[in-house]
Amino acid sequence: DINKGPAASRNTGLSQVKTQFVAFVDSDAHATTSDLQLLASALSDESVVLVAPRVSTTNTQSGITEYESLYSPLDLGRDAAVVRPLSRVSYVPATVLVAHTERLRNINGFDEELRLGEDVDLVWRSVKNGSTVRYFPSVECQHDARTSWVGFIKQRFSYGKSAAALDHRHPFAASPLRANLIMTLLAITVLSGYLYLALLLIPLVFTYFIVTLRSTRLSIRVRTDVTRIGCFSTLRLLALAVRRAWWPIFIVASFFSARATAMYTFAVFTPLMFGILRDKPRAIASYVGLRLLDDLAYGAGVWFGVILQRSPRCLLPVLTIRRSSQHQ
Repeated sequence: DINKGPAASRNTGLSQVKTQFVAFVDSDAHATTSDLQLLASALSDESVVLVAPRVSTTNTQSGITEYESLYSPLDLGRDAAVVRPLSRVSYVPATVLVAHTERLRNINGFDEELRLGEDVDLVWRSVKNGSTVRYFPSVECQHDARTSWVGFIKQRFSYGKSAAALDHRHPFAASPLRANLIMTLLAITVLSGYLYLALLLIPLVFTYFIVTLRSTRLSIRVRTDVTRIGCFSTLRLLALAVRRAWWPIFIVASFFSARATAMYTFAVFTPLMFGILRDKPRAIASYVGLRLLDDLAYGAGVWFGVILQRSPRCLLPVLTIRRSSQHQ
């Protein structure tokens, strides 16, 4: 009689299952029997408790579906991964999910206190419990996109809102940025427009990592490539944090600091321009509007969740200095 949310809905179904494996498929997702069988085959490894496919969006040539087919938060890319907090693939959505029934029951299924982020919480609890969660993109399932801009904004806002509640259960796992401290300092100089300083720092940063990575026994060329990729990734992740979770801070700071204005402008418009050149969207106006609203709505949701939880911890970066942390 009372809508208790998606976690309670899935747990109700789970309580009726008598088979070894259980599949959760949202009503707006499309998965075949063959898809679910292939996913279940990954559970033959006794350490694996959950496995999820790639969830892509059908492009019907409307502005929203075109954008969602490129930037849906449900689509985690084409590369397989073991799912861990603060890694390249830090979660999988429960849009389509196959699990080992008893192992899922052993960790009490989905947390019914969470109306949002319950699937992310399940993944992180599974990992904390010593189980493995796999992202299996060789199986691809389709998901229906939002049909209105209002629905799109509400979805992104709700995703952001879940960050603080997830951080309450998993401290720092929902951080907007995890990166090496030295690479982050270099990225800040670039994003702030201190380009001459950045040019001076680049050889020092590369030298530092080439030297400190000696114990890996990698060649100098490989160590150089690792450092280059790490620096570009850190710059991209910092820009993402600035324009999403931290945008209210930078908007306010922009009234007092030209450097804050430069950081925010660079973080927003440089990726946008590269995206237009790379993606070649048919509906450019919709593409630009949706990409801007995507970040703004998500960030607004994060701050709304912070107010509800009365804790800003989910806004804090996780900065590492040890080489081993950088390459986990």
